[in-house]
Amino acid sequence: MSVSSAGDVNRDGFNDIIVGSTWNDSAGRAYIFFGGLTFDTVPDVTMNGEAQANEFGNTFRLLEM
Repeated sequence: MSVSSAGDVNRDGFNDIIVGSTWNDSAGRAYIFFGGLTFDTVPDVTMNGEAQANEFGNTFRLLEM
């Protein structure tokens, strides 16, 4: 599992959080939680790994453009 500040992914002025679950469903999964005045425990974005054992969500590197 990995957790990282994702910066302001949705450009709303609040920092967001990304959580990786490396072995979820054997392929891995990443969840993005948008920041705001309150925190919601339901992810706003979910991304799934494409193949078993590919460790999707193990490490994150985000670049602001």
